[in-house]
This record gives sequence, structure tokens and C-alpha cells, in this order.
Amino acid sequence: MKKDSVKYIVLIVFSLATLVLLILNAVFDFNVFWTVNISDGIEIFVLIFVSYFLVDRQNEKDRKKEKINALINKVQLRLLDADLVKVDTEENRKITRIKVTSISNLLEIIKDNMDNKNNIDNIVTKMDNLSVLIMDHIEDEDYIRKTNSHIIRTVIDIDTKLEKIKFDIN
Repeated sequence: MKKDSVKYIVLIVFSLATLVLLILNAVFDFNVFWTVNISDGIEIFVLIFVSYFLVDRQNEKDRKKEKINALINKVQLRLLDADLVKVDTEENRKITRIKVTSISNLLEIIKDNMDNKNNIDNIVTKMDNLSVLIMDHIEDEDYIRKTNSHIIRTVIDIDTKLEKIKFDIN
């Protein structure tokens, strides 16, 4: 917030300085010092605003991309955690529930902030299916052990698709 207010103050100061120079030139006719007609002054004024807002808009898009990339990296780290699905004790089951829910929540945040939602929809669906599988059978250690290869395949598939999204964003 403070950074934005400083930007606007600087923009206003430069705009006012341009306007003052334009008025001084028109009133006092400083032809020797600086020859500027009204159209040149308006052109400078418009260029300042247009260039500022175009650059600022691109910077905002770049920052958004960086944040989405950071979230994707965080999801990938949590997904590829060796102890993602550990159900041998009640404490580990709780931790597994928290991890899976956290990953799902992060994916929803990414989905809400992406422009092209087609790629992320598939990932969210896969993660939802994985969450249901894990949460429904978290008490059944045998079932989790038997489906571990399916869980690993799904995790790797999600991770690969997240990598593709990282390239598509940039």
C-alpha cells in the first residue's frame, strides 16, 4: 500500500512539473530557453501516464506469476514429501489429513488466481480424488499400503502437470 502511494506521488509530481513548464512556456514565451508548444506538452503528459500504467500493469502481472510459481513450488514440496501418507499411528493420521487438506487448499488458491483454469482443473480433480481415497481409508492401514503405488502414481502425475503449468505461466 505504501509503495503504491509513493508511485502515485512521484507520478503526480512529474505530471505537475510538466504542466507547470508548459504553462510557464505559454505565458512567458520562453522561446529561447525551451521551445514547447501546447501539443508537445499534452503529448508528454499523455506519454507519462500511458507508459506508467502500462509498465505498472505488466509489473503486477509479473508479481502475480511469481506468487503463483511460489505456491506451485510449495505444493510440489508437500506432495513429494516422503511422509505424505503415513497412517501407522493416530498422530501420523492427523498429520496426513492436515497435509492433504493443505495441498488441496493451496491448489484451490492457485486455481482462483490463474487466468487459464483448464490445466489446473484437472489437477484439482485428481487431488480431490486422491484426498477422498486417503481420507476414506485412512484408518485402514492395509488398504493404504495396497494402494500406495496408485497414490504415488497420482502424486507424480500431479507434480508433472504442475511443472507444465509453471512453463505455461511464463
